[in-house]
Amino acid sequence: MKSTGKKQQSMGSPFFIQMAVHDLRGPLTAILNGLDLSLQTEYPLEPEETSRILRLCLDSGNALMRQIDSLLDIAQIENNSLLLHPQQVDPRTLIDNAYRTLANTFIEKNIRLDMRYEEPLPPFQADAEIMRRVFVNMLDNALRFSGRGAAILVEARAEVGGEGRRMLALSVTDNGPGIPEDQRATVFDAYRRLEQTEQAPGARRGMGLGLTFCKLAVEAHQGRITVEDAGGGMSGARFVVRLPIEPSSS
Repeated sequence: MKSTGKKQQSMGSPFFIQMAVHDLRGPLTAILNGLDLSLQTEYPLEPEETSRILRLCLDSGNALMRQIDSLLDIAQIENNSLLLHPQQVDPRTLIDNAYRTLANTFIEKNIRLDMRYEEPLPPFQADAEIMRRVFVNMLDNALRFSGRGAAILVEARAEVGGEGRRMLALSVTDNGPGIPEDQRATVFDAYRRLEQTEQAPGARRGMGLGLTFCKLAVEAHQGRITVEDAGGGMSGARFVVRLPIEPSSS
C-alpha cells in the first residue's frame, strides 16, 4: 500500500534546509559536549554524574535519529514512495513501545505518564513501526512543552466515525502553554513558527518536523490528526489521531 498526502513546504527550499540543519545540530552538539565532559581528566566526574551525562547523550542520539527518520519518511511520502506494511496492532503495545523509547526523558524531567483506556479496545490495521514513530513524536512533542513534575495524559478508545466506520481514537494531552485556536490549522506544517499571545506566554515557537511526519503518516493510513484544547483540568494541547480499525475495501 502506497501513501498519499498533501505536500508541505518543499524540502529543497533554503528555509527548510536551514531549519533542518539547525534541528540536527542541536542534539549533535549535546552529544559532543556530553562526551567531552565525560572524557575530560582534569576534574574527574563521579560515576553517577558520568552515567547521567551518558544517558543524556543517548537521549540526544535518539532524538537525532528521529529527526533523520522524519526527513527520510517525509521525502518518501511526498514522492508517493513510502511502502506501508499493515498488520494487526494492539493499541496498548503501541503506547508501551513508544513510552519505552522516551522513558529516560520522562524520568529525567520527572514527568508522569497517565493512561486512560476505554474497553473494549480492539486491535487495528496499520504499519506497526510507522505508527510507533508517530506516537513517539506525539509524546516527544508533549515532553518538549511540559515542565518538570508535570503529567502527560494518553487516552485510547474505539468510536464510530463517518458512515458508521469503526475508528480508533488515540490522544496525547500535555500541560504546556497550548496552541491558539487561530494557529491550529498550520501547526502540522514543517517548521511552522507560532506567534506568542498574551493567552499563551512562552508558547511554542516552532514545531520542527515531528508533527508534519505524524500528519502525513496518519493520512497515509486513511486517518486524520487534529489538535484542540486540553480540557479536563489540563492547561495545554490535546493531539488526537483517529484511524480506521479495518482498512477501507475501496
